[in-house]
Amino acid sequence: MVKQTGEAYDLRLFENREERKLQVVENQNRKKLARRKNFHGMKIIFVTALLLGLIASVLTTNNVVTQLAADIYEAQTQLDEARAQGDYLSDQLSSAHDLTQVEAYAEQIGLVKMHGNEVYYTLETENEIEVQNGTKNMLDDISAGFMNLMEYLLP
Repeated sequence: MVKQTGEAYDLRLFENREERKLQVVENQNRKKLARRKNFHGMKIIFVTALLLGLIASVLTTNNVVTQLAADIYEAQTQLDEARAQGDYLSDQLSSAHDLTQVEAYAEQIGLVKMHGNEVYYTLETENEIEVQNGTKNMLDDISAGFMNLMEYLLP
């Protein structure tokens, strides 16, 4: 204990002082602390790598989705063009095979419509149309008119 004296500095307190020797003791917790620091660093590296992988996968997925959307748009455009062309060709085909056009073409090449009193038969050598020769009477005209009316009503 220190005695209280009136002097400001009592130097006697420092005269016979034993020198303290510091003893170095290896800290057991030091190795654990080093392992924890290494493990903490590895956790940071692992989490960083995981986040970078997730970001890369999201970017790749977004790129694939964008590419597929562009492919779908292109395919839809081609489908619309093909449908328009199909409609155009269908209209052309139906107009090309219109009955009046077929009849006009038949007249151009010299074909005529068959009448009710004509008979068509096929020989092995040639095709012929045989027309009954004779005078037409009023009964034939009425029956032909009636047959035309029946063809019109019941196709």
